[in-house]
Amino acid sequence: MSKKEKTQKASGSKQTPDTAYEDLKKYIGIQLRKGRTEKGLSQKEFSNIFGISNSYYSQIERGHITGSFKLLYNMLTYVGKHITISDNQSALLSLLESLVEVLDIDKLQAFVSQTKQKARK
Repeated sequence: MSKKEKTQKASGSKQTPDTAYEDLKKYIGIQLRKGRTEKGLSQKEFSNIFGISNSYYSQIERGHITGSFKLLYNMLTYVGKHITISDNQSALLSLLESLVEVLDIDKLQAFVSQTKQKARK
């Protein structure tokens, strides 16, 4: 349990959607950095693979921004990292709750179907 989690548990405070989202962005950035360095790629090389600027990727890796869901999914898949509910449950659930409020469900379902089809190939 992290120091932050211990403090929250001791004080009885729960993670808000905003703090959960910030934690999730950092967690994703850490996973991308680990995967990228395991592949021996620089940030510039990695960002070029995905057609984004080095500066933009650097902000994602530092947890300052997230980029699109599709971009994150593609980058995490490329480096062999996957985010599961058990990795950061409260952060993921809060993020999903926020996403449900703004996402077009039909577009999300289409994206999931396309992703599954690509995975089968």
